[in-house]
Amino acid sequence: LIEFGEEVAHYCLENDDSGCEALVEICDDASGVNETVCESYEAFNHDAYHGNEGMPTLNGFQGIVEPHDWQDDMTFMHRYQVTAPNVDSTTASPISIGTNFTLHFDEEIEDPYFFERLPVGAHSFHCSSTVGGEPDTEIDFSLVNNGDEDCGDGADEPQDTDGDGETDNWFDCHDGSQVSMDVVNDGVDDCLDGEDEGHHGSDIGMLVTFVLLEDYEVIECIGCEDYDDDVWGYDNAIQFYVTNANFRIHFDYVSDIIECPENASGAPVCVCDAGFDGNLTFDDDDGWSGTCVVIEEEPEPEPTPVLPDCDVTIGMDDANYAFDPVSVEIDFGQTVCWQWTNSTEPHNVAQVAESSDTTKLSSGFYSGAANVSGDFRVTFDSANGYSDDTSYYYICEPHATMGMIGEIVVGTGSTDEELEEALEESDLPSVSFIVGILVLVGAAGLRRRIH
Repeated sequence: LIEFGEEVAHYCLENDDSGCEALVEICDDASGVNETVCESYEAFNHDAYHGNEGMPTLNGFQGIVEPHDWQDDMTFMHRYQVTAPNVDSTTASPISIGTNFTLHFDEEIEDPYFFERLPVGAHSFHCSSTVGGEPDTEIDFSLVNNGDEDCGDGADEPQDTDGDGETDNWFDCHDGSQVSMDVVNDGVDDCLDGEDEGHHGSDIGMLVTFVLLEDYEVIECIGCEDYDDDVWGYDNAIQFYVTNANFRIHFDYVSDIIECPENASGAPVCVCDAGFDGNLTFDDDDGWSGTCVVIEEEPEPEPTPVLPDCDVTIGMDDANYAFDPVSVEIDFGQTVCWQWTNSTEPHNVAQVAESSDTTKLSSGFYSGAANVSGDFRVTFDSANGYSDDTSYYYICEPHATMGMIGEIVVGTGSTDEELEEALEESDLPSVSFIVGILVLVGAAGLRRRIH
């Protein structure tokens, strides 16, 4: 009765017969009618009957395949009808078979459109609860040929009914061929579409040519290898290759394709590109709008300069407006540090050409504007433009006229007559005892000041 209901349903779907309408009315009121026939009629899966499960869908709707028996017409394709990607002229092209069929979608489907073939999960295996009975049992395909009989008639396992040592039952492939139950669910596709392993064509390569009407455009093609939108012979088509028979084509009317605001991409779900940030909103009439602004990158902090170690340290004598000590002797390449903290008055260090100058040397060392605290360091070597056996002079700009000058003697130093004269008049054993030299206006010279 189940098979009778399925055959009636199959006949009615493929033929225009008024008797089919009468059957529908009878089954709507099943009183007095065999319910098994009506149940199998209503549950009939046309695509499964012709092996069309796993066909591409449009927005989730399964189309009507015409012709339903398209797999019966599979033929070897001429070598000029097939484009095999990644095959050069020196490599033999694979043998290819194919046919043509049409999918009709009668439902009113709204855009945007997604034409896709998704992975098909494990199929069910139909068998009977009794030997020779009707197929009233359904088990998961993973249970087939696993060593345990899950069907009452044992059809899910290889059977040697005549005892000759050979398997007598078989599995029907969708293309009409048969394979022994020994090879079903063994990890190898023996049926053309792999249905003996519980799937449809998941390991079969497929070349797809997708032709669009003039006003349509492909937005995205997922799972599409060797994608080509310049297909010979078509004005608006794409062609691609899939190795696992699964793909998804997102297409829409050209006028309906949403454009993203400036510096955004990913329509129909627009987001700001990398390096931009902002708020995007969507309106049914105007589409996406908003502003993507440049993300201001935080500048990397400049590395803290590594200060050289101090070989000699000079301080500030606030009481006498003097450097402490006034003169120091160093070896060529050594570093002099001027350091002072919370002095009563601001000071600085500015190189001058001669000890009598009160204006800093433009190209000389300079600690910057005067401050009450400071840490200024100079390494007297050739890399910094200094010479051995040379004396260098410097002042505190705010107190230069009060005699706040100093001297750095590198090696043997050089002679500054005015400074030497001041040192001789001081009768001090060391110039470090000189606390200030007052520069007089004109040629009056220097007057020492000793405390």
